[in-house]
Amino acid sequence: MQKNKLSLVKPSFESSSDVLFEKDKWELTALGYSDQAISSSSRSLNFEQIKNSWLKASGKKLLWNKRHNCSANTLVAYLRVLRAIDRVAYHEGEGDEQGLSMNVIRAYVDSLSNLSNSTKFVSTSTLNEMLASWAEYGTPAEVERLPSHLRVRQERKISVKALSPYVQSKLESLCTPADTYLKRYILIAMEIGPRGNELLHLKRDCLARHSDGWTLARNNSKNGKFQVIPISDKAASLVSAQIAESKTLAGQCNENSDYIFIHKYEGQAKVYSLRNINIQLSRFCAKSEITDELGKPVHLSTHMFRHTVGTNLINNGVTEYYVQKFLGHSTPMMTNHYAHINDKSMRKALSKANGSMCDIKGKIYDLQELAKQSEWIDANHDSELSLDAKWLRKKLSAHALPNGICSLPIHQECSHANACLTCASFRTSQEHLPALTTQRDRADKLKTEATSKGLTRQAELNRKTVENLNIIIRTLSGGCGHA
Repeated sequence: MQKNKLSLVKPSFESSSDVLFEKDKWELTALGYSDQAISSSSRSLNFEQIKNSWLKASGKKLLWNKRHNCSANTLVAYLRVLRAIDRVAYHEGEGDEQGLSMNVIRAYVDSLSNLSNSTKFVSTSTLNEMLASWAEYGTPAEVERLPSHLRVRQERKISVKALSPYVQSKLESLCTPADTYLKRYILIAMEIGPRGNELLHLKRDCLARHSDGWTLARNNSKNGKFQVIPISDKAASLVSAQIAESKTLAGQCNENSDYIFIHKYEGQAKVYSLRNINIQLSRFCAKSEITDELGKPVHLSTHMFRHTVGTNLINNGVTEYYVQKFLGHSTPMMTNHYAHINDKSMRKALSKANGSMCDIKGKIYDLQELAKQSEWIDANHDSELSLDAKWLRKKLSAHALPNGICSLPIHQECSHANACLTCASFRTSQEHLPALTTQRDRADKLKTEATSKGLTRQAELNRKTVENLNIIIRTLSGGCGHA
């Protein structure tokens, strides 16, 4: 039986004799892609490993025609599929064929069977795009699309991997003082939550000072647009320090690099690669012996900072719309995952309380009572509803705090700024005793220092904090409380 083959007609384009096209290795920068648009792990397209002369020639023509209307990463994905198909064709005894048969296409899809579903989805989708593009360039072929039964469908599942407040606190402590580029990278990333390359590609003119504070301009690596976000004085100071260091390094290399996260490599100023940063983060965690609350080693990656910032913003009551704008999400889809974490974190805080929590006066609250406060449950009509049902109905989780929760619903304004430990809406439980004890000792020290320096207001605020913490600690430790 004769095989159906994809036989290509050479697309017409003027640059077929171009010197670069005739080479088997193309630098992506030579194709017109900027450094920002190129992945640190794939900076060139190498066709040398493709043995089939027809597949190499047709593949080069395809990528050459596509270079102006797709991303560098897409070209890299196309080449990856071309190499795999070449290997499969030789395995099927069709390594010298001048066309692409359905037999080879099926064998290629079968070769993906042991890979993850997401990898199979990406690989078959890429092949489908390539077949469609070949057909678009004037190919009278029977196979213009991958048959539906060979395609892999996938529902996108996103796992949000945010750092816990405990680990965040450890990192902040270990990165103070911020005397290295890596410590500055960590602290900046923990505030602004960029995609890895967005931070590495910050330029010296990224900072701006306005009447109401600092802003930072960064390039959104997803859509290529520049985005301006507000940042704190602390973050601005860290970026300024990195800018100063980059100027020194560029001067040593006699170069005028605009990027701020650079290092000296073979006498030249080079931007750190994302891979390099992730390796340095792993070494930093191992050397510092960073562990989580359970004593397990922490494994950091650049994207975890982004998930952490998104989760922190949602858990602190920032609306999904502003989180989407701050992080640069083009749609609310990803932001919704962080919003779901908000419900989970609040539920976890309540469930760990073993049925009771207390406020700053030592008053004990059971779970149902706290739910009524937070969600305005009508005891006359809602008594038959489960706590889960009430939770889902209102979607009013309280603010999750490192040492407890705030019983105010998110859409209700708080007039206490950050003085939770002097606020009647604060609730906490036994699991937070270590953090509360540490806070009490620190507040007591601050009270003493403020008193000695004549700072009356600060001394009084810390005095109230110490008093309330003593009541809370005594209540949670088994002392007297108000029922």
